[in-house]
Amino acid sequence: MKKFRDLISNDIEFYFNDKTNRNIDAKGSGLQRLGYILMHSKLIDKISNKNIILLIDEPDIYLHNGLQKKLYNHLKTLSKKSQIFITTHSKVFIDGFNLKNTFLLDIKIDDATFYKRTNKEFHQVNTILINLDENSGSLRIKDYLGIETEEYDLLKEFNILVEGNCDKKFIEEFINFYSFDTPNIISANGANNIESYLDFYNSFYYQNSYKPTIKVLFDNDDAGRNVYKEIKKKFDKNIYKDINLILEFTPTYLEERPDLDKIEKNQINDNHEIEDFIFPELICHLCNKILITKGMKQIKSTSLTSRLKSKVYKSKGILYVIESLKNENNLDNGHLICFDSPNMKKALAESFKIEGNKTIIKILQECDLKYPTFKQQFSKIINKI
Repeated sequence: MKKFRDLISNDIEFYFNDKTNRNIDAKGSGLQRLGYILMHSKLIDKISNKNIILLIDEPDIYLHNGLQKKLYNHLKTLSKKSQIFITTHSKVFIDGFNLKNTFLLDIKIDDATFYKRTNKEFHQVNTILINLDENSGSLRIKDYLGIETEEYDLLKEFNILVEGNCDKKFIEEFINFYSFDTPNIISANGANNIESYLDFYNSFYYQNSYKPTIKVLFDNDDAGRNVYKEIKKKFDKNIYKDINLILEFTPTYLEERPDLDKIEKNQINDNHEIEDFIFPELICHLCNKILITKGMKQIKSTSLTSRLKSKVYKSKGILYVIESLKNENNLDNGHLICFDSPNMKKALAESFKIEGNKTIIKILQECDLKYPTFKQQFSKIINKI
């Protein structure tokens, strides 16, 4: 049985009104398909006494992005008068702000079944409908069509909320070094802002089927511990019920984390920040670069690591120890810079640029061997589980 387009092709010649006076057969495959789609939509527009259903298989084929968008807008207008079903592999035809009328089909391959007659194994293939009302289904269609979550969601499925931009910078650079997938990292611009960020996100996703996960990384210092306790109270009362919340403290490079029970009882006085998680040899190198520009004597990484492991300095934090060593080596001018100040912390983070820097790459490679569990520890930090 011949198709409709084959029947009319013998009797009717089609031309595009583009002043070339060329038959549609002389046009590209994309324009030919577009012509037939527009012809059917014109017929639908003329019919007033019937309910029309239009089925189009992959209208995006052979059309560049601009024409796809024009056709999509045309079909949206036409859908007000008739029901339209399309199959597509193009994100242009997906309403990223409303997946209500979007269906994702996938295949499920069953386990092998052995047939004695043919002496072969076969896998039955079944077509299944993905439930887009679930978070996982929604994310699958985004991944399949290359739609970024930011196009219609404030947050991704998994997000990391850190205290400041220095935390974000150090974490992102290590992600690049280890070639890990980059999560959505958000800076709260201060520990005291974390609670406000979480309150806003919880309100934004109120009674929303999409429930993002937010892992909060606190510094193990006075500010981080105080904010943690306030948020933990609200978390225990199930106030953050519209987001999935994970509360963690950033460990030291030796994988040391604070005892949560002792935090609740105010029994911890440590001062560990993001710099204490980074390889001390790297922090030492970044500090020495600044000392050189100031004409000051450098500090030795061996002296730094030795003090960090001692009982006297262990809880003080790496920047406190660096300050001590810097002043000991520069008695006359050590007071001119302070590595524990906000501006100097920012300078250290901004100077940590791996790409094309052979010295830093070498330090990281050596430290990766020296601290063999660091990579695994870092992977746990930037992942949901």
